[in-house]
Amino acid sequence: MKSFLGIGFIIVAGLVLSGCVARDLETADVQFAAYNLVEPTTNTVTVCHGYNCRYKTQINLSEDDFKGINEIFAKAPPTAAGERTAMADAIGYLERIAGDIVGTANNPGGILGNEYIGDPTRQDCIDEASTATGYLVMLVKRGLVTRHQVAKPQMRGIFIDGRWQHAAAVVTETGSGEAFVLDSWFRPNGQPAVIMTLYDWLNDFEGVEAKQLPKTG
Repeated sequence: MKSFLGIGFIIVAGLVLSGCVARDLETADVQFAAYNLVEPTTNTVTVCHGYNCRYKTQINLSEDDFKGINEIFAKAPPTAAGERTAMADAIGYLERIAGDIVGTANNPGGILGNEYIGDPTRQDCIDEASTATGYLVMLVKRGLVTRHQVAKPQMRGIFIDGRWQHAAAVVTETGSGEAFVLDSWFRPNGQPAVIMTLYDWLNDFEGVEAKQLPKTG
């Protein structure tokens, strides 16, 4: 009976994950509507914090703020992979600016506990994914991101597969249509987002993300 349940578990989990990979990705505006977020402009974006977008703080960025971001993209190789690295770096850069404004400057990476619910200085994965999606849409509108489209954040983890539910920002590469995750939740505020294919992220049972995290000590 035990082995049967194990096989059933693997089959069910595999079907769920396969379905996640196969389904069409929704656009970023679906996320904004779901959490009542104002759509970003070329210089304004909403930062979610306090868990599950409890607090929504709109920030205005100056052209001086964008100098560093422009430099990130100017130095990036003119390829889709280079643009993804630039997007990941830009998310970290924008987090540093936003952190000083909304109070999330010391937000650690990978918070799992519920003890910080309602704490405006902390961000869960919904906060991170929603905010990062806003950053990316803003970068598209400024003409800095040209090789990708921004999709609605994706969820993974169904509890029966042994993982907590988790969300992350997603982009699709123009032309190939391949989807990539830019996950800013794993790292402390201000660090580049983790880049993975959406497929690898959905099926990450062996700690691929952990291998990308900076070593400490």
